Amino acid sequence: MVKTVSLYGFPTVESSEAVTKFLEEYTGEGTVLSVNVLPPKDGASRSSAIVEFTTAECAEKILASADDRSLCLESFFSSRFVKVLTA
Repeated sequence: MVKTVSLYGFPTVESSEAVTKFLEEYTGEGTVLSVNVLPPKDGASRSSAIVEFTTAECAEKILASADDRSLCLESFFSSRFVKVLTA
């Protein structure tokens, strides 16, 4: 099962701690094992993050939330949805 996902849609200035805090609002405290925030590609205004969760279930929860568009950054960063790619 996948425990690592790639998320797109974060502002370029967000820290790994901020991304962790945001995601753990959906998956529960202590469920994010590591976060690597990547700079935007080709002049894009949004960055991505490679996120490893403690369990495959947490990763699946984020994938499902992104698929049904309930994972929204409106209250945290912006009104954009997170795009998810399995890694």
